[in-house]
Amino acid sequence: KEAPISFAEILKKRSRSRSVYRKENKEQEGIRKRLNNLEGKIKNMKNKINILWKWWMAVQEEQKEAEQKNEEEEEQ
Repeated sequence: KEAPISFAEILKKRSRSRSVYRKENKEQEGIRKRLNNLEGKIKNMKNKINILWKWWMAVQEEQKEAEQKNEEEEEQ
């Protein structure tokens, strides 16, 4: 038969597992913070891209209008 585990050993294993849990929780918290940080950065980049895209479309529109005016002036 195996020797019964002493109460001290049970406590030792339990406390060790608690510290492991704490360590894992800290790691998860760090990962969660980094993820949130990255999500924020992605959101910012999307906003900047959106603004640039709108600006670019406006520039294209202005160019088309200028070309149309030039064509109309040449026809006259």
